[in-house]
Amino acid sequence: MKRVLTFVVVNVVLFGAQLGSAQTAEFNPEILGAKAKIAYSKLAKTCIFRVGGVGYAGQTSKEELALYDLLDDAHALDALHSLVKTGSDEGGLYGLLGLSIRNHREFNLAVEIYKARKERPERQETGAFECFAVTAGTVITQSGCIIGVEQRDKIVTAIQSGHYDWRLNAKYRPRNE
Repeated sequence: MKRVLTFVVVNVVLFGAQLGSAQTAEFNPEILGAKAKIAYSKLAKTCIFRVGGVGYAGQTSKEELALYDLLDDAHALDALHSLVKTGSDEGGLYGLLGLSIRNHREFNLAVEIYKARKERPERQETGAFECFAVTAGTVITQSGCIIGVEQRDKIVTAIQSGHYDWRLNAKYRPRNE
């Protein structure tokens, strides 16, 4: 009986140590390829969430293009998780969108992590007109030519429901399997 108890205690301690180290391990963008590293940096500090055609010409936003560059990297899942945890609120939304494309199970877990974020990460002044101050729990979005402020949870729900799927480049649209 003592051996069994000792075995259980040792395994619990080892599992706890392994879990603790996994949770505190920080993502190192240096493991990304050159294009993905630039994309990750852009998304981590972005101050606007826009998917689909934007502006008068209906062009794909530089943030959406950055997401595609990141999705093509071998370490995309790690980078997307990092965006969800530590990126700007808008960058975290791109992390969630990317996870919804690449791995739906990981996406569902990441939604809870994103929703649990309390403090808005510091926003660096970029000089861009769309990077205006918003209240806690809101994010800046763009749809077509319209820039607005939305509740963060509303955008998460829209990603969960597949609202943005049809707007994505066909190569990255989730498939119904």
